Amino acid sequence: MTSISMRLQTKLYSPRQRSRLVQRTDLLGWLHAHDQHPLTLVSAPAGFGKTTLISAWVTQTERGVAWLSLDHEDNDLTRFLTYLLAALQTCRPDLGTTMLALLAAPQAPPASALLTILLNELNADVTPLLLVLDDYHLIETQPIHDALTFLIDHMPPTLQLVIISRFDPPLPLARWRVRNQLAEVRADDLRFAAAEATAFLNDAMGLMLSAAEITALETRTEGWIAGLHLAALSLQGSDDAAEFIRTFSGSHRHVLSYLVEEVLNRHPADTLDFLFQTSIPERMSAGLCNVLTGRNDSQQIFGKLEQANLFLIPLDYDGTWYRYHHLFAEVLRNRLRQSDQTRETVLYQRASDWCAAAGLLDEAMRYTLAANDLERATAIVEQHGIALLMSSQVALVYSWLQLIPKPLIDSRPLLALVAAWVFMAARNFDALEHLLNYVPALQATDLSEDAYGQILILRACLASGRGESEQVVAYARQGLPRLHETSLGLRATALLMISYGLVLAGDWLAAEPILKETIAVGEAGGNLHNAVIGYCILSKLELRRGEVAKAQQILQMALHMATQPGQPPLPITGLIYIGLGVLWVNQGMYQQAAAYLQRGEALARACFELTELVHGWQAQVKLHLALAHPEQALQVVDAADEWLGQIVVPHFVRQHMLAALRTLRVSATQPPAPLARTAATASQEPVEPLSERELEVLNLVSQGLSNSDIARKLIVTVGTVKKHLNNIFGKLHVSSRTQAIGRGRELGLLRP
Repeated sequence: MTSISMRLQTKLYSPRQRSRLVQRTDLLGWLHAHDQHPLTLVSAPAGFGKTTLISAWVTQTERGVAWLSLDHEDNDLTRFLTYLLAALQTCRPDLGTTMLALLAAPQAPPASALLTILLNELNADVTPLLLVLDDYHLIETQPIHDALTFLIDHMPPTLQLVIISRFDPPLPLARWRVRNQLAEVRADDLRFAAAEATAFLNDAMGLMLSAAEITALETRTEGWIAGLHLAALSLQGSDDAAEFIRTFSGSHRHVLSYLVEEVLNRHPADTLDFLFQTSIPERMSAGLCNVLTGRNDSQQIFGKLEQANLFLIPLDYDGTWYRYHHLFAEVLRNRLRQSDQTRETVLYQRASDWCAAAGLLDEAMRYTLAANDLERATAIVEQHGIALLMSSQVALVYSWLQLIPKPLIDSRPLLALVAAWVFMAARNFDALEHLLNYVPALQATDLSEDAYGQILILRACLASGRGESEQVVAYARQGLPRLHETSLGLRATALLMISYGLVLAGDWLAAEPILKETIAVGEAGGNLHNAVIGYCILSKLELRRGEVAKAQQILQMALHMATQPGQPPLPITGLIYIGLGVLWVNQGMYQQAAAYLQRGEALARACFELTELVHGWQAQVKLHLALAHPEQALQVVDAADEWLGQIVVPHFVRQHMLAALRTLRVSATQPPAPLARTAATASQEPVEPLSERELEVLNLVSQGLSNSDIARKLIVTVGTVKKHLNNIFGKLHVSSRTQAIGRGRELGLLRP
């Protein structure tokens, strides 16, 4: 299980109701009466019982309740949307699997596109849902505010949203008020009235105060629940309640400081020490607290603190994870920092070590950075970065690299290699090439064999993006034996590059056994991404042999291997869906094909498999034309064109997606071609994108150069030039140099 998924568990629970909770009947009744509004905003300063009120309300609603507790780390848009979707999945486990896969991609689509996918799924189900976003005041990122605005503006009637915040969020609240789409609970609504203060102080907290004393406390705290709570804790140990109440005054800030001091001073030294040391983590378990404090009875301490109402909040239903009330934790941390900064740093380091050992890598990194310990931070990236990349955690690793100074990345080989694999996953070939050629850490002469092997595999990947088959095979074959024998995931990448290079060169038979080895090693090493690609290429081999049934069987095997119940699909599974969709279009199974092609497109966009996307678009155009829907065929092309303009890809790749779209647009405006291919229809057939090297060869051909001249200019053999020409002729559906030049000019592939 990844660190993010483990962290999610405690963010998705509503706070557990206390047995001595004051029932706020009037407020709960008001909330029930206004539950038809799309948005309910609960906005008040800290300590007014916002979360307690809503957690009591959701226990009484008939809707499915999805709860998300936010923190500062959720200001990343991808993380926020991932957690929001995970919250909804606690009620609808089948919801948003495609969206979740897209969020894990190196370049996720725009938030509006992702949320549209989610909204369409929500619209298709009549199950009423209530989504609560707690502590929204911690969100400061405008793209998140924009995404939430889009969600609220387009929410289906089955979804209701509750936002809990210390202040009004920067959302279009005025517009929603005018449209009667907003219900609001404010500080004045949340203040304890006299009867509620009496119930809390005398019944819940076990005091025996007179009506006059309760009124005095309620007046001085202005109904502020946290103030009353702290006052009650102080009174429980006071010998003179009347004198305490008489002298009790001041602003909320002063009241807080005074009362916390009063509360803390009434506890023994070992309890205080426990409180200070455990204030470091945002959430805590007995195991973590034992490491922080050096004791072995933290679980028992939790029980005592909870019994004493000392602002300890359970985060799950089995008493494993807790946190302190935010105000209380803030005071504890400030006291710790003022008393001993060195001790604070040591505690952060202990928390980081424990989280790393528990697989909570994101939290481990956060505590390491809080301790300003770059050495530990780099060690986490170096030890876990590549494994996380293979499990589609590209955005997480990228966010870590953003926190590490560039000179450090440039000077440490393992760190630079993680950065290189991130660039590779994101198809940022320019940045990858710069890293491989100019970063000092990767130019050192004393690199380990494994590191040198990784560099060679990365160069093979770089060459594959340019269609340089000989270089792909050469680099991969040099790199494979240098990789550590236990690095199965990386070895699968090397094997895939060898087989892919052979396919580029047209040697499918030689590629076949290596593809099968790629699949076996990829599955064993957890590199399902490359295993899926291996399956897909094998299916194409069977199609070349005319074995359609075998090709379909291989793709079905790949789908079974790559998809797990309850887990989001890997973006690379988009290739499988597209492959099956293409097969079914060719067999006239249009309804089944449409669903697979659409899902395949969404997933393949996330992993930038542009060649397969073109195949999917071609199949969709063919499908719509066969059903006499030319408008929908054009919509496919328009949507593809718009998306291509939004993503960051190398220039030569973009020039290929443009050439294919031009042909697709022509195809979409034509009636379906007859089954028999003729010379007249050949020019209308969709074109498979040319590689960068093939484009270069085509342009040299247009300049009148011979095969020998081209070979000398590109420093390759004449045989390699002929292979490139054969590939060009096949992709452009031509049979001669003259036809290739004409077709290239028609598609805009030739330089002026």
